[in-house]
Amino acid sequence: MGSTSLWHDFLDDVHATKSENTYKSYQNALRYFKDGSLEEIRAFLGNDLADSTKKQTLRILCIALEYNDMYDNARRKLIKSYRPNIVIQECPTDKDIELVWDNLLTHRDRAMFALMAYNGLRVGEVAGFNVDDLLSGDRLMLRNTKGKHDAIIPLVHPRVLSSLRAYIKERKSTSPALFLNHRGARISSNGLTQLIRNEFHDNGLPFHAHSLRRYFANTLSRNGIPVQDIQVAMRHANIVTTMGYLNIDEDRTKSVLQEVYHAI
Repeated sequence: MGSTSLWHDFLDDVHATKSENTYKSYQNALRYFKDGSLEEIRAFLGNDLADSTKKQTLRILCIALEYNDMYDNARRKLIKSYRPNIVIQECPTDKDIELVWDNLLTHRDRAMFALMAYNGLRVGEVAGFNVDDLLSGDRLMLRNTKGKHDAIIPLVHPRVLSSLRAYIKERKSTSPALFLNHRGARISSNGLTQLIRNEFHDNGLPFHAHSLRRYFANTLSRNGIPVQDIQVAMRHANIVTTMGYLNIDEDRTKSVLQEVYHAI
């Protein structure tokens, strides 16, 4: 890897305006580039780094090149030619969800699990709910979502409704937080992530908390819901993001083959 002397002024500005962690990540990324030439960039694109590392490093390089007034059309075209490998993530099946559900021991755990599996809520959204976010008419107020917008979430699935009602009935705390940890404080996003991961792993399944959001999206897709409506339910600004959640190629291929070969 090369010297960062070319990027000295840029890194000084980053150090002065960003966090120490951000500065270190920028510094580490730019060590791959001594002069930012097309040859260096081509060599970098051909190395065996993980796609996520390449993507992040190229993002930082673009910022540094712009700062140095070096981000010309040739470099822009070369960098934009990079296409990471798309890894298809496995989605839990209905059987997987049933297995975990049957082994959840508390109303609290079932309520949190159900909100993610049957409403597609993110970990941070579930952990961030307050008691006063429970609205009449089986609805939840989702405040300051990932897109920085409030939203009303309808609660429809029987498991969501029954587990949430049972949890509220037994809950004795005066804390404003809806879901509490064993110390009586708000459950953290990390705590909830680990809880769901443990539940999957304890049942021999290789999934994690965000797999429940993928399960929600694919459940809608399998039941014939148009992708535009799934986008709304997932609260995605871009439909391309929604498409990334759907394992529709496999499902459609199987459907076509079953029709051709008259499979049951």
